[in-house]
Amino acid sequence: MSEKNGVSRKDYKKTSKKNNSQEPKKWVKRVLLAFITLFLLVMVAGGALFTYYASSAPELTEEDLVGTFSTELVDKDGDIFYTLGGENREYAEANEYPDVMINAMTAIEDQRFNDHFGIDPLGIGRAAFGYVTNRGQIVGGGSTITQQLVKLSVFSKEKADQTLERKAQEAWLAIQLEREKSKEQIITLYLNKIHMAGNVYGVATA
Repeated sequence: MSEKNGVSRKDYKKTSKKNNSQEPKKWVKRVLLAFITLFLLVMVAGGALFTYYASSAPELTEEDLVGTFSTELVDKDGDIFYTLGGENREYAEANEYPDVMINAMTAIEDQRFNDHFGIDPLGIGRAAFGYVTNRGQIVGGGSTITQQLVKLSVFSKEKADQTLERKAQEAWLAIQLEREKSKEQIITLYLNKIHMAGNVYGVATA
C-alpha cells in the first residue's frame, strides 16, 4: 500500500469522506444560527417599539369603562315620555347576566378569556403581520374581550385608526386592566358597553 506524505491512501479517503459529510452540518448550523439571531433582533425591536407606543397610552378611567347614560323624563304617573342625550343604556350587575349568556359571548369573542392576562399573543402577531402587509393598517380580529372593552372605552372604532400604535396601546391598557379588575368585572363591563343597534348600548338594554 503506497503512502503520500506519511498518510496512506485508505486513511486519506476516510478523512476526505469525513470532511465532506461534515460540510452540510456546518451549513445547517450557520443557517439556524442566522434565523435565531434574526428572531432575537425582531423580538428586541418589537419590544422597544411596544414600550415606546405604550408610554403614550391614554388614561383609562372608571367613567370611560362604564360609559354615559341618557336622562329619562317622566310624567306625573312615572311613565317615560322623553329621553335626553347620552347613550341608551341600562346597566346590569354581574348576577343579572345568566351563565349561558356569558359562555356564549366568550365562546364567540374570546375562547381563552378566563386564561389570558389581557392579550392573546397570537392575535397580536396577526395584527403586526397585517400592519406590515397592508401598508400600516391592522386587518383581522384577534383582540381579547379585555382589549375590546378598552377600545370601546377610550379609542375610536374607525378602521383608519386601527394602527400598530393604537393596537400596542390597547394591549398595554388591557394588561393593566386585568391587574386591577376580576374577570367577572371585565365581562360585566363589556356586556354593558357593547353597541347593539342605533342608540342602544349594552346587552341588558337590548
